[in-house]
Amino acid sequence: ARRAARALVQRGPHAVLVSAGAAGSVLATRNGTTDHPSPKIDVVNPVGAGDCLVAGLADALARAEKLGDAVRWGVAMAAASCETFAAGMLERSRAEELYAMSSAI
Repeated sequence: ARRAARALVQRGPHAVLVSAGAAGSVLATRNGTTDHPSPKIDVVNPVGAGDCLVAGLADALARAEKLGDAVRWGVAMAAASCETFAAGMLERSRAEELYAMSSAI
């Protein structure tokens, strides 16, 4: 994921986020890369997690959050969605809990 993210940034975008599923995500910018590990959860259904990652990222950016924090929020939403049976559904309070836990990493 790290190699792919770096290669994409070299093609011109200011930032690229590459998801590696349960292994987490990598954010690459022209200033370097940062790893965003997925929280350890009991996966019930991973379908829709990528959509939740993008939705969380967009939500946080729309609230003018910093890019790294927006990625953390997207990762937390994706993880929370994996804990539910219905694809793409999540409990916001659980996403908030996972987000708070990620700041300690």
